[in-house]
Amino acid sequence: MKYSEAKLGRVSTIRLEQGEIIHEALDQLAITEGINSGVLVLLGGLDNGSTLAEGPEDGQVRPIEIMTKGLAGVHKVLGVGTYPYYTYPLRQ
Repeated sequence: MKYSEAKLGRVSTIRLEQGEIIHEALDQLAITEGINSGVLVLLGGLDNGSTLAEGPEDGQVRPIEIMTKGLAGVHKVLGVGTYPYYTYPLRQ
């Protein structure tokens, strides 16, 4: 077994308002706060017509092609993932 120890850095809690788009709000937070990577834990609901990213159909294909699914009706959601911000100009 191999392992390493890390220390928890900054923690941000975000509550989105009705109609806000998750990835757009996260992008704005990253730019405003100078965040270049993060771990996302999502708990809440998705409205009718929301689009859900399901991941790549084939993990070996480059560039990665994200599969998406449009949702009909309102759904509860729980998710965990990583969110890279490295493609955005960050605040100095």
